[in-house]
Amino acid sequence: MRPTTHEFDTELLRGGEVATLGAVVYRGRTVIQPGPDRWAPLRRWAQGLADQVGGPVTWRARAEDTVVAEGTVFPA
Repeated sequence: MRPTTHEFDTELLRGGEVATLGAVVYRGRTVIQPGPDRWAPLRRWAQGLADQVGGPVTWRARAEDTVVAEGTVFPA
Protein backbone atom coordinates (compact mmCIF):
# COMPACT_ATOMS: atom_id res chain seq x y z
CA MET A 1 0.00 0.00 0.00
CA ARG A 2 1.30 3.46 -0.87
CA PRO A 3 1.91 5.82 2.06
CA THR A 4 -0.76 8.29 0.85
CA THR A 5 -3.61 5.77 0.98
CA HIS A 6 -5.67 4.25 3.73
CA GLU A 7 -7.50 0.94 3.75
CA PHE A 8 -10.89 0.57 5.43
CA ASP A 9 -13.43 -2.17 6.03
CA THR A 10 -16.44 -0.98 4.06
CA GLU A 11 -20.04 -2.06 3.74
CA LEU A 12 -23.40 -1.01 2.38
CA LEU A 13 -26.42 -1.46 4.63
CA ARG A 14 -30.15 -1.80 3.96
CA GLY A 15 -32.45 -1.85 6.95
CA GLY A 16 -29.47 -2.04 9.32
CA GLU A 17 -28.11 -5.24 7.72
CA VAL A 18 -25.30 -5.72 5.22
CA ALA A 19 -26.90 -5.45 1.79
CA THR A 20 -27.08 -8.45 -0.49
CA LEU A 21 -28.41 -8.66 -4.01
CA GLY A 22 -28.50 -12.17 -5.40
CA ALA A 23 -25.11 -13.68 -4.63
CA VAL A 24 -23.42 -10.27 -4.15
CA VAL A 25 -22.64 -9.24 -0.57
CA TYR A 26 -21.81 -5.54 -0.26
CA ARG A 27 -18.90 -5.73 2.17
CA GLY A 28 -15.16 -5.58 1.65
CA ARG A 29 -11.94 -3.63 2.07
CA THR A 30 -11.40 -0.43 0.16
CA VAL A 31 -8.35 1.78 -0.32
CA ILE A 32 -9.41 5.43 0.02
CA GLN A 33 -7.22 8.38 -1.01
CA PRO A 34 -7.10 11.18 1.58
CA GLY A 35 -8.55 14.48 0.44
CA PRO A 36 -11.53 16.78 0.68
CA ASP A 37 -13.94 14.34 -0.99
CA ARG A 38 -12.35 11.11 0.17
CA TRP A 39 -15.66 9.30 0.76
CA ALA A 40 -17.05 9.97 -2.74
CA PRO A 41 -16.28 6.42 -3.96
CA LEU A 42 -18.37 4.94 -1.14
CA ARG A 43 -21.20 7.40 -1.79
CA ARG A 44 -21.18 6.44 -5.50
CA TRP A 45 -21.16 2.74 -4.62
CA ALA A 46 -24.14 3.26 -2.30
CA GLN A 47 -25.95 5.47 -4.82
CA GLY A 48 -25.74 2.78 -7.48
CA LEU A 49 -27.30 0.24 -5.15
CA ALA A 50 -29.95 2.68 -3.88
CA ASP A 51 -30.99 3.44 -7.46
CA GLN A 52 -31.13 -0.27 -8.26
CA VAL A 53 -33.20 -1.32 -5.22
CA GLY A 54 -35.31 1.84 -5.02
CA GLY A 55 -34.62 2.55 -1.35
CA PRO A 56 -32.12 4.18 1.00
CA VAL A 57 -28.68 2.65 1.43
CA THR A 58 -26.15 3.50 4.13
CA TRP A 59 -22.43 3.30 3.44
CA ARG A 60 -19.95 2.79 6.27
CA ALA A 61 -16.16 2.78 6.64
CA ARG A 62 -14.44 1.23 9.65
CA ALA A 63 -10.86 1.15 10.86
CA GLU A 64 -9.91 -1.15 13.73
CA ASP A 65 -13.60 -1.82 14.56
CA THR A 66 -14.35 1.91 14.83
CA VAL A 67 -16.74 3.64 12.42
CA VAL A 68 -14.76 6.50 10.88
CA ALA A 69 -17.34 7.66 8.32
CA GLU A 70 -20.94 6.89 7.44
CA GLY A 71 -23.70 8.33 5.33
CA THR A 72 -27.05 7.47 3.75
CA VAL A 73 -28.07 8.02 0.14
CA PHE A 74 -31.52 7.83 -1.46
CA PRO A 75 -32.59 6.75 -4.94
CA ALA A 76 -32.38 9.46 -7.58
